[in-house]
Amino acid sequence: MSDLQLTHRTPVAVLGLGPMGRALAATLVSAGTPTTVWNRTPDRAGPLVALGATAAPTVTGAVRAAPVVITCLRDPAAVGTVLAAHDD
Repeated sequence: MSDLQLTHRTPVAVLGLGPMGRALAATLVSAGTPTTVWNRTPDRAGPLVALGATAAPTVTGAVRAAPVVITCLRDPAAVGTVLAAHDD
């Protein structure tokens, strides 16, 4: 377990921008939390970027942007596929 102490300003990355991912990311941004978003369909990030999120071009970029990563993907297989693309 890490010694990371979370605050409302701790950067968060959200992977997957379906209905739940979009809602979580929008809530984080509106609370003032630095939020990076990534989706397999990059256009889904646009509305969140307009709110103040940062779009990551890759899974690795999103994971490196924040010490907290939330995955909002369809199922365990999708999580495995997406995280396998992360090169660290």
